[in-house]
Amino acid sequence: SAIIDEATRHLITLISDQIRSDSQLQTGQIQTTAQQQQRPSPALQQQTPVQREMT
Repeated sequence: SAIIDEATRHLITLISDQIRSDSQLQTGQIQTTAQQQQRPSPALQQQTPVQREMT
């Protein structure tokens, strides 16, 4: 669970930084960034059950 927490914190930090920079960009660019941010999520969801089984 510690590995998952660290990954989550890292993603939150990245997303927070991107949101701050996105506030200065146009709406179209923000939507594109939002779509890119959603891509890592399924990968983490797939890794989560495996890590739970190992624990």
